[in-house]
Amino acid sequence: MGDNTAKDIWPPLGKGEGRTCWHASVGSAKEGRLVLLQATGMAVFMTVIFQSHFWDWGGIIRFFAQAVFLVFIALVTRCMVTVRRVHPLGHRRLIIAACALPMAAVVIGGWFWIVPLNHGTSWMITTAVAVVSCLPLAVVGLRLIRQGKK
Repeated sequence: MGDNTAKDIWPPLGKGEGRTCWHASVGSAKEGRLVLLQATGMAVFMTVIFQSHFWDWGGIIRFFAQAVFLVFIALVTRCMVTVRRVHPLGHRRLIIAACALPMAAVVIGGWFWIVPLNHGTSWMITTAVAVVSCLPLAVVGLRLIRQGKK
């Protein structure tokens, strides 16, 4: 009997092949839809926080929006864990890169648009920034949907 080392169990990897399992299906359409839902929720939340200080009850609305968003993210993440499959090499880097743009938008927008001063920026601009910053994450979700349907 052999010692069952990894080279005995797994086939040799060729050039360009990484840590993904060679026999598993790649991607999940359900996970992709959840990532798309997460990107949409992030865009809506960012839109609310960027403009809430202009509203009469803006502080209370922002408080409830944050509470709803935290519950939303927890539920979506829990659902994602149940439908997650093997991902292609580099998927984690794509997710990190896709989340960096909304993070930068929140940091910069938080500095300029959440501070309770009249910044004079139109709601259309702040909404566009929120939506455009979440587009890379939506593209990752669409990519998972496409790979899951193969």
